[in-house]
Amino acid sequence: MNVLIGLDNEVWAKKDGKIVSAYGLVKGTKDSPHPVRNGMIQVDGMALEFGIEPATNEDQFVYRIVDVMTQLRESIPGYELDISAVAEFGEEYISSQPAEATEMGCEADFNAWTSEVNNKPESDVMRTAAGHVHIGWTQDKNIEEVRSMGEALVKQLDFFLALPSLLFDTDSKRRELYGKAGAYRAKPYGVEYRTLSNAWIKEEGLMRLVYSNIQLAVKRLTEGDVLSDKYGDIQSVINTNNTVTALAIMNEEGINYA
Repeated sequence: MNVLIGLDNEVWAKKDGKIVSAYGLVKGTKDSPHPVRNGMIQVDGMALEFGIEPATNEDQFVYRIVDVMTQLRESIPGYELDISAVAEFGEEYISSQPAEATEMGCEADFNAWTSEVNNKPESDVMRTAAGHVHIGWTQDKNIEEVRSMGEALVKQLDFFLALPSLLFDTDSKRRELYGKAGAYRAKPYGVEYRTLSNAWIKEEGLMRLVYSNIQLAVKRLTEGDVLSDKYGDIQSVINTNNTVTALAIMNEEGINYA
C-alpha cells in the first residue's frame, strides 16, 4: 500500500523568554488556513499551527517541515518559536483571552482500541501542543469504511510511533488532556494519528524516524504482521510511559527508536 504522509503540528510563540498567546499573530484560522510554500500556517487557539503538503518520500517530508517552519518563524518578527508539549499559562492569563482563543477539543477524536470517542479535554491553566501525522492511502468518501481500515493502522502506529516517542518525549502532562494511545480521526483520505506531541519536530533525525517508522508500520501491517494480535492492547504501556516494556517490544520487533 503506497501512502502519502503529511502533518499538522502546533508550536508556541515566545517573547522575552516567555510563552505568550499567539492569537492574532499570523494569518490563517482552523476554518481558513493561510497557504504558504509547501504547506499552510494558522492560529490554533493560543498556539501557532502549521501543516505541509503530503510528502511522497523522506527527504521531501523533512524539507517541507523545515521550509514551512522557517516561513512561520519569519512571519512573527520579534517572537521566537518554542517547541514544548505544554504551555503553563495560568488561569488569569487564559481567562483574559478571547473566547475563540481558549476553545479546546473543537472536534472529537476517537480511540482505536475501543472505537469510542475520547473525552473532551478541559484545563483552566495550561494548553498543549501536538505533532499529528496524516497518512493517506485512499479516495474513498465512505468515512465509516475508512475508519474501520484506519483503526488497524492506528493500533499498529502505537507500536511504531508511540512506543519510540516514550524515549525522546519525557513530558507526561500533555497526556492528561490529549495524546493517549490510539488517538485518531478518520479522514476521507485515511487517518490523522493524534497521539504524538510536537517533540519529534525538534530534530531532523526524529522527523526521519517518524517518516520511516510510518512506512515500516504500513508495510508490516499489509503483510499481515499485526502487532496488536501478538502483544494485545498496549494502551497502558503508552499512557503510563512504561519505557521498560516499550523497549522490550521494540527490541523484539526491530522497531527503530533512536
